[in-house]
Amino acid sequence: MDNSSEWTEDSYNKIFQKYKSEDYFDEVEIVINYVKNLDAQPDGRVYKIQSLQIGEYNEQNDYFSELKNFIDLFNNILFGNSYPDDWQLFYVYKELFQFCIGKAKKGSCNYFRGQSHHYDLVPGILRGNVQNSYRKEFESLYLKIANEFPDKVSYFDFRSSDSIEQREYQLSLLQHYGLKTSLLDITKNPYIAMLFMLSEQFNEYKEPTIYLFNIDEQVHRKKHLFTEVKKSKKNERIIAQQGAFLNFDKIFNNKSFDIEKITCIKIVLHFSEDYYTNYLDEEKENLSNIEKLDDSDSKADYEQLLDREKHQIQNSKLNCLKFIKDELTRKLREYYYFEEDLFPDFEKRIQYLSEKYESNGQEKKISS
Repeated sequence: MDNSSEWTEDSYNKIFQKYKSEDYFDEVEIVINYVKNLDAQPDGRVYKIQSLQIGEYNEQNDYFSELKNFIDLFNNILFGNSYPDDWQLFYVYKELFQFCIGKAKKGSCNYFRGQSHHYDLVPGILRGNVQNSYRKEFESLYLKIANEFPDKVSYFDFRSSDSIEQREYQLSLLQHYGLKTSLLDITKNPYIAMLFMLSEQFNEYKEPTIYLFNIDEQVHRKKHLFTEVKKSKKNERIIAQQGAFLNFDKIFNNKSFDIEKITCIKIVLHFSEDYYTNYLDEEKENLSNIEKLDDSDSKADYEQLLDREKHQIQNSKLNCLKFIKDELTRKLREYYYFEEDLFPDFEKRIQYLSEKYESNGQEKKISS
């Protein structure tokens, strides 16, 4: 599937089956490990940062080597701090952003994407929870919508490379109204990406993720999936979100040998369950040596706490995540980043306000 001449009505399914992110991205993963803070005061921070961890990476990429040195230095500072529990997650992200955006000598990250979980980096139409029939019928659905609402959307066939800019603008409008397309949103602002990372209510444990991209706008517009869609009154949200896209339709125009990979850093927030379980076991094993619990009643109470905590780890993971969401949201608001400002248009603002309430009638918690 090297060029647009191979397009068929089932081409999105072919991309779904054959697309490999490593063909388009030179990626490294950073994991922020955290655990529950058993020593937290009643009104204190319920989590603590355990470590930063960098995964395997392309050693030929000097940017990643610099990043590895930064992670090692950060861990030394974290472990050497007299008050390691005082580290607030927002400032861990801030340190990472500052390094990746400005302090690294080899390149600089200039686009970002936030997700509520470490899902694959693909647009809505290529996700695993989308039926093959939707991908197969997308063109006819798009054409049908354009015929029924010509004042809203126009149809452009992506088999014509000359019309790709017109098509991606129309797809951005469809995506704006909630249709799954081949466009993947990115933003120039890491804190806007963080807002999107926190946009879910987290009723189950997830691992919020931020992607950082080093994009050469001139090169990657021609030799990758990057695109800046025309902005207008019809898609005001792109302006508010300082947005651009990765347009997966371009796969039909990019020849595999002509792709210039994008350097990508994936930052995943992870509750270190193994570390926490081992910590609980060690605490219980060393209980007899803890001087502050000399009396047997206190030791028994603490032992019960450790046992109870070990059996309720899943609850602890979710409670820590909800606390982190609220804490990060409050911090972003201090810097005048508000989720509602990402939806300046009438329809999406109404949708945003409506979704602040649970389907059972209970109001969702809104950070002030």
